[in-house]
Amino acid sequence: MDGEEVLDIFDDSMKYIGTATRSEVHKKGYWHKTFNCWIVRKEGNRGYILFQLRGKQKSWFPGRLDITAGGHILAGESMEKSVRELKEEVGISANLEDLAFLGIRSDPFIFNGLLNREFYYTYMLRYDKPLMEYELQADELDGIFEMEIQDGIRFFSGEADGIELHGMRIRNGNKESASMTATRADFVESIDNNFLKSLIMADRYLQGSRYLAV
Repeated sequence: MDGEEVLDIFDDSMKYIGTATRSEVHKKGYWHKTFNCWIVRKEGNRGYILFQLRGKQKSWFPGRLDITAGGHILAGESMEKSVRELKEEVGISANLEDLAFLGIRSDPFIFNGLLNREFYYTYMLRYDKPLMEYELQADELDGIFEMEIQDGIRFFSGEADGIELHGMRIRNGNKESASMTATRADFVESIDNNFLKSLIMADRYLQGSRYLAV
């Protein structure tokens, strides 16, 4: 299809094997690379991590909460250029050296009959501006919500069935303050409890630790 994204594809050892269109990648289950970034902030002695609310029209997990920003790394695209996803999805301009690298994770899954195999290049960025100043990509995100980190650690550890989130939704093209009580069914699924590990790393990051990993 004209204008469709073309991605580099890999075997399960991350050895490059060629390119394919985005639709072919998901239809045939080729391994490919994505850029993912958590945004965190601190207010007083409390830390917060931000989740995007995926648009209801998304092919994967529509209407669920997910990592702050992320997307495909295009064929031949450098990691430095892939940081564009932050600007495109949440309106934040940043350079790769501004981000803390957490590592590369993989979490293959099948959704609606499509096989997704990604190498997630995962980063973290501290950004303390109010959520109402974020400029969201309206065709990708329906909103953005923040979670207090210690509450989130307890929640994803199974100590609570729900958690209060506060943030911003886009309704009819306008920004609105919003709150929600989320359960685990409201989040994108993972087989490795990635959100718990990311919250632990967010806590360490805001404490100034250099030793981070997912």
